[in-house]
Amino acid sequence: MATMHEKKIKDSILVESCEPVEDLLFCEELNKDVPVWGIRVVFSDNQTVTVPDISTRREHIEILAKRLSGASLSPDFLCYIIEDFLGEVR
Repeated sequence: MATMHEKKIKDSILVESCEPVEDLLFCEELNKDVPVWGIRVVFSDNQTVTVPDISTRREHIEILAKRLSGASLSPDFLCYIIEDFLGEVR
């Protein structure tokens, strides 16, 4: 019989994959479109969450994606993880 801890691990939602996603945002100061980066996260329960326009630096999003890959994480908490991460890199 499985213990409560083993059941929680079995039932937990994992991050199966994440990748940077690029978009363009118009910058009035530069009078042109500039690339901005977000992240697409696929969870083991088949949910996909895309969070656009997180950073202008792709390398920040790549670091975030590496941290998230394989993590046990509910999609409901993704925004808090991103918020904490942005506090680290700024």
